[in-house]
Amino acid sequence: ARFALKEVQGRVMSIATVHRSLYETTTEGRVRADELLGSTIGKLIRAGVGHETGLKSAETYEPVVLYPDQAVPLSLLAAEASTNALKYVGRPTGGAPYVHVSLTQIAPDMARLAIENSKGVALVPPEQVSGTGLGSNLIKAFAQQLGGKLTVEEDDLHYSVIVDFPIADFDDAETDSGISEME
Repeated sequence: ARFALKEVQGRVMSIATVHRSLYETTTEGRVRADELLGSTIGKLIRAGVGHETGLKSAETYEPVVLYPDQAVPLSLLAAEASTNALKYVGRPTGGAPYVHVSLTQIAPDMARLAIENSKGVALVPPEQVSGTGLGSNLIKAFAQQLGGKLTVEEDDLHYSVIVDFPIADFDDAETDSGISEME
């Protein structure tokens, strides 16, 4: 019960952090997703596993501008997938455990969020890990909200969650909503 409450607390804190960051990074209805993820996921990873584990983390965020309607599910998806990565990260034979998070713009109208963790000897004791499937279901739901394609890749060495999603076109959206450009 204590572990379940800690998980729920972590999810609520993620949501609160996302909303606070949105207010700090939103300009004219646009959100720099790279800045938002940099502030939320960085804190999550640093808080997730102690320094004594030797966890190597890497974050790479390209500038991607989104509407808040896209930034919220993207941030929550990234937080949930990062939490799962930290929960199940393992120490590979002969190497350091790692978690990598990246946001890249793969086309003018498409972006990719990727979260990868190493597999091996578990850093979190198995008795402290409770796999209910809620995290996976939330990741699927957030990917669907983004209109994205969710791909999971797994082998003996790593586990990756990859979401390719369309970037909403600001010009089309402003025109569609009745806002016209001044000439």
